[in-house]
Amino acid sequence: MVNWQQNCERRLYWYSDAAFTVSEGSGASISVDPAVSTTYYVRAEGDCNNTAAVNALVTVKDPSTDPTSITITNDNTCQGTAKTLTVVGGSRLRAPTGTGTRMRPLRYRKAAESRLIRPADTTYYVRAEGDCSTRRR
Repeated sequence: MVNWQQNCERRLYWYSDAAFTVSEGSGASISVDPAVSTTYYVRAEGDCNNTAAVNALVTVKDPSTDPTSITITNDNTCQGTAKTLTVVGGSRLRAPTGTGTRMRPLRYRKAAESRLIRPADTTYYVRAEGDCSTRRR
């Protein structure tokens, strides 16, 4: 008598959905680079049966989006009158602390905040840096 259970061949298969319809590969390991956070499932499948699956969530950080513009309060006034520059738009932006050419130290931390400056005729740029991207306006 042949024991069919011992002759069952099994392989590991990876999926990105709990219904096991979106195959991501096979074998002991796979490489993935999802655009969004994704749960991956792996199970052994064979002629005789499929095992229960285990899963793991691959977390992807959201990238920053570009700021859309800069608004200026008190623009077109004499030197010595403080102007306020405020970044508009963008998401997940956090302004770096530091100095730049013709700029005083930056003291703000959130995109919605602004700072007072006393500019001459100067072009100013805003840039936010994150783990996944750098955005500049």
